[in-house]
Amino acid sequence: MTEAASPTSLTRTVRALLIALFNATLILSALCLWLAWNVVSTAQGVAEEVSRTAETVLPLRAEVRDLSAEVAGLREELAAARAQAETTANDRMEALSDALGGVEARMSDIAGTIDVLRDRPETVMAPAISGVFDRLERIAIRVAGCPGS
Repeated sequence: MTEAASPTSLTRTVRALLIALFNATLILSALCLWLAWNVVSTAQGVAEEVSRTAETVLPLRAEVRDLSAEVAGLREELAAARAQAETTANDRMEALSDALGGVEARMSDIAGTIDVLRDRPETVMAPAISGVFDRLERIAIRVAGCPGS
């Protein structure tokens, strides 16, 4: 028998192939775990960003509620001022009317911001998701050993 066809050589070759397969499996498992860890880390960053954004929006609701109460109070004062003698109340009514207009304008601005965030959450989410994918792309380029762009 020749050296290449001997049972010992075949056994060594099969053993070497099995070890190489095992090593490749370990390397791929480690790479998958590392990538999963990076994805989870990035997802956690996105969740924190969304949480910070939500913390910014929630006080707007309280401000709208406060402004609504202020508008109601101003309207009551305006109605009371109209009921009083018109000679002394004209200046007060104008001041109340101006204050009411300012409060309504602020409330309208806040309501518009809340509506935009409610109707188009992508204005908050798109930059966060884009950042995640940019980071994953840099990680993949680094893993592949390609020069960064």
